[in-house]
Amino acid sequence: MSGKPLVLRPLAQADIDAVFAYCRAEGGPSPARQLADQLEDALRTRATHPAIGSRRYADLLGIPGLRSWPIKKSPYLIFYIDDAGQVDIGRCFGR
Repeated sequence: MSGKPLVLRPLAQADIDAVFAYCRAEGGPSPARQLADQLEDALRTRATHPAIGSRRYADLLGIPGLRSWPIKKSPYLIFYIDDAGQVDIGRCFGR
């Protein structure tokens, strides 16, 4: 199953860059590589199964269609909206 295309918005890319910079500074390349693998897995899951993310923050923030998904073994959540033809990745925040 190939899934929908992912669109990584500029704020999401900036969030991810900041997370990796912090990870490299605090733990070196090994934890950063592990986080990159976990992020890749989470994004792949978003592309193939976008509807399984939590809608909790959509209700709290009043943003229709907003979903979140945790990055395994990390304190980070991916925030996205499942559009008809793509999955828009909007942010990546720590919990």
